[in-house]
Amino acid sequence: MKHIALIFVLFLCLPTLPVLGQTRTFNTKPNAKMDTIRVKADRFLFIHDEAYYARVDTIFILPDTTDFYIRKNNMERTQEFYRRVETKMSKSKLANVMYDYMFSQNSSSPRTEEFHEQRFTPYERESISAIRYKHLPIFGATVKDTTIYKPSKFSKPINKAHVYTRDWVIRRNLTFQSGDRINPEDLVDSERLIRRLRYIKEARVMVNERPGDDQADIAVVTQDVFPYSLILSPNNDNDAMFGITSINIGGIGHEFEYDYIRNGGSDFFYRVANISGTFIDGELNYSHHFLRTGAGANLERDFVTQQTKYAGGASLNKYEFGEYNYQPMTDTTTTYSYNRNYANLWVGRAFQTKIKSQFFGVDALTNIVASAGVEHQDFYDQPVISADTNYRYHDRNTYLLSIGVSARNYYKDRFILQFGRTEDIPTGSALGIVTGIQTTEFRTRLYVGYNYARGGYVGKIGYLNGIISLGSFIKIKEDIYEETTYQNGILKLGIDYFTPLLTINQVKLRQFVDFTFSQAIIPDEEYILNSQSDIGIRGVRGYYHRATSKVNIKLETVMFTPINFLEFRMAAFGFLDYTVTKNSENDFFGTDHFLGLGGGIRLRNDNLAFSTIQVRFGYYPSTPINASYGMINLATAASVGIRDFNFKAPEIIPF
Repeated sequence: MKHIALIFVLFLCLPTLPVLGQTRTFNTKPNAKMDTIRVKADRFLFIHDEAYYARVDTIFILPDTTDFYIRKNNMERTQEFYRRVETKMSKSKLANVMYDYMFSQNSSSPRTEEFHEQRFTPYERESISAIRYKHLPIFGATVKDTTIYKPSKFSKPINKAHVYTRDWVIRRNLTFQSGDRINPEDLVDSERLIRRLRYIKEARVMVNERPGDDQADIAVVTQDVFPYSLILSPNNDNDAMFGITSINIGGIGHEFEYDYIRNGGSDFFYRVANISGTFIDGELNYSHHFLRTGAGANLERDFVTQQTKYAGGASLNKYEFGEYNYQPMTDTTTTYSYNRNYANLWVGRAFQTKIKSQFFGVDALTNIVASAGVEHQDFYDQPVISADTNYRYHDRNTYLLSIGVSARNYYKDRFILQFGRTEDIPTGSALGIVTGIQTTEFRTRLYVGYNYARGGYVGKIGYLNGIISLGSFIKIKEDIYEETTYQNGILKLGIDYFTPLLTINQVKLRQFVDFTFSQAIIPDEEYILNSQSDIGIRGVRGYYHRATSKVNIKLETVMFTPINFLEFRMAAFGFLDYTVTKNSENDFFGTDHFLGLGGGIRLRNDNLAFSTIQVRFGYYPSTPINASYGMINLATAASVGIRDFNFKAPEIIPF
């Protein structure tokens, strides 16, 4: 009943809100440009945290940098809904108790994770007359209030010298154009696609209605990050000491990275996101160091939105790899190398349906996705191979087909992987089946696998994202009397969870939990946990271990503090990583337990290109044989991202 009373009070207060069918001008700086906004009768105009009600058609005069949205007055309809629910449920004592519980509890503060296309729904009948672009300075500005500009004396020269992202680069990431009728999903997808660019800090799409017609102008407001950075221990599988990057060369969105390798050598990367507006991302790489020498190229196009019909990718590389071979019996390490030619090609097609089902956990249309891929690996100068040894160095061709269904949407939230920037959190699910055939020098096998993933916010519990996978090779019968044999199978379960944001004074807290379980089924040495796998203990690498099953749990508590020094925000964290492994094929390893715990601080300036600066202190009472780790670690930690529910290239499920 409290909700109904509140709605009734607000309804009575509508005439007292600041607009009474007039022209209202908002004060701003003298040099700010002004826009005329026409608001139709019986609608709300929301500006930041304030609401203005228009009883009749009203004209607002606002700075052209003001972020606002308009929403119809649905209070009468909402009140009628609650009245009908109460009338129906009051007929049953049990239902009446349920009503009191559902609608009479004190509501918490509004969730920021609402589907954010709702703010564009009042404009669905409008057509787009023009699109204009506004670039905010790197330092001293915010998309929350674009009239604010308070740079420090040190950041002003940087703002002036910076080459802002070109309008045509931003335009290529939009899913709408002039003349289109406004579709809220397109506007929201465009915001998300721009925000995913590494050189963009924040993006906001705003709609300005034109008085007297059914047209509206679209304003796309973006804020770049400072594109140059020094990266400590970059995560490129090359054991680099540091890297130097420029992620927005000349404002055209191209990226160059140079990595210096610890034991000598270099790695060079050149990356281009969304080539020519195709949403194809490209990368060139040249490596010259012990772990990898050679060159490679990669093109990839994801199903970037639920409306994307085609996706695919192609990779081509030729490398000489160097590896270490540790012998536990003699406690010695030797080195060896091998060469590999690699090629991969896949293509996918999505078919949008009109189906909506609670099975997928989201109110979004379902896509049926079909894809096919081929992968070729050719090894030479490798260790000696045979039908029963060194499986990972066998030449092979893999041909896979997959089909699945998915439904997804995104919430807006903050303080998850970032320190206050808008983050797009996926919700929905995906179910897929993959099958195919693999041929090697010594055998030909069928393959079949299944994946089911689902995630989203669960009431006041928090966010939960899980996936279960099951796959196996099937030996092809040589005669009709031979039994079907499954081999190199895998069962995997992964669960990622984080709590709602807890605010205590000016401190914000979140708890993160990651759980993984992997079980090999009739494996050989290629499909078990080995030195190339992730043991699940952060900071531990270079170990010698073999296992056929693994259970890993990672706990991390993050405290976002109000401390802000030179625009660097600070967060403190504590962690505990625990892994238990078992080897059912080799008694030398048996069951092992590994543990790492510690804490540290993270510093992040959202205006800069480099990732979070992290100082981590760790204690490792139990680690694998020959493992290397540091009690103190300084690095620029990259965000790992949250599992999405789009389909990528069909693949054999790894351990």
